[in-house]
Amino acid sequence: MDTKTDAQVVRERDDAEMLKRSHLWPQLRLPLTRNGDAGKETAVLDDPCPPAERWMLREGANLWDRNPLAGRPVFYDSAEAIIEAGWRVD
Repeated sequence: MDTKTDAQVVRERDDAEMLKRSHLWPQLRLPLTRNGDAGKETAVLDDPCPPAERWMLREGANLWDRNPLAGRPVFYDSAEAIIEAGWRVD
C-alpha cells in the first residue's frame, strides 16, 4: 500500500487524506466548501478526539462563528463519503 507523506497530501491537495490528518489542520476545526444549488456552501469538520465512528460536519458554519455549535450537524460514514458529497478543504 502506497502511503503519502504529509508533504504530499498538502502539495497534491488530497482532501480525503487531509480530513484524516488533523495534525495538518490550521485550527481544531477544518473549513470546507462546496458548490450547491444556491451557490457556495460552507461547513466545518471538528477534530474527533478520539476518532469517532461517524464523521460530523456542521453545515452552514465557518471558522469565524463565535458559537462552536453553529451550523446544522450532518453525519457521514467516512472521509471519502464527505468528498463524494462534494465537500472540499477550503
